[in-house]
Amino acid sequence: MTKINLLEDVAPSSNEIGACSELAERQIQLEDEVIRLEEQLKLAKQNLRQVSEIDLPELMNNLNVKEFKLNDGTKVSVNDVVSGSTPSNGAIDRAKGELKQELVQRKDSCYTYLRSNKAESLISNNYVVQFQTGEDTKALEFEKILNDKELDFANKSEVNPRRLNSWLKEQIANGKEVPYDVFKIFTGHRAVIKRSN
Repeated sequence: MTKINLLEDVAPSSNEIGACSELAERQIQLEDEVIRLEEQLKLAKQNLRQVSEIDLPELMNNLNVKEFKLNDGTKVSVNDVVSGSTPSNGAIDRAKGELKQELVQRKDSCYTYLRSNKAESLISNNYVVQFQTGEDTKALEFEKILNDKELDFANKSEVNPRRLNSWLKEQIANGKEVPYDVFKIFTGHRAVIKRSN
């Protein structure tokens, strides 16, 4: 039987293999760099959150300072922050097992709370027909018709995060009780910097 030397008999020239090796090594370096930069970005975001939501607002509060300007004209102030969320359809679709069930239950609890507190206008529902924000009652009637006719359908409903946060802030400001755990509500202060041109 004849022995075949792949490098000499069949393979491309060593220059071509060398070029392939160099590019493969370059790809590995770039993949490693992307991982490193993503880790740096994650850490930088954590550091920014620490300064903007804890350190600077606390210091300004301790000094009883509401706002000030830097030498270059940049304005620094502290705003009150209220943010909450409902599980997104994407998060539910990606989740597995108990986490998926937990997210579905949390979303249902959020929507039940919104509907029972006259905030159903925050919910937009999407079947094959798209229901706009504020048409939650019509969407529920449509869903009942589909269920009564035993039709298979998918309902993709969402709550706009900005509108939800605005509504939650208003409810809290008016002294109404809202389920912090259901909406994963964060309240606090955030330093806001408006740079001068």
